[in-house]
Amino acid sequence: MKRGYVMRAKIYSKNDCGYCVKAKELLDNHKIEIVEFNIEYRDSWKTILKDECEKLGFIPKTVPQIWIDDNYVGGYEELYEFIYPSKES
Repeated sequence: MKRGYVMRAKIYSKNDCGYCVKAKELLDNHKIEIVEFNIEYRDSWKTILKDECEKLGFIPKTVPQIWIDDNYVGGYEELYEFIYPSKES
């Protein structure tokens, strides 16, 4: 990774979402820049999320939904695995 490079995360969230809070804390703790789209604030963000997920072959049923550097990661559990990969091969 290039020196000075900052990873960027795009996270779709909503209010009162414990996993959204945990995901944002995990990203922040690892100095990953966060761009958040709370789908309760704008209907267009919910539509964009649905469209992006459909391109990947699924309909989102939960939040958070997270991309890092334009690569889909998944939800909180997948983010945790991305940050702390298991040692299993």
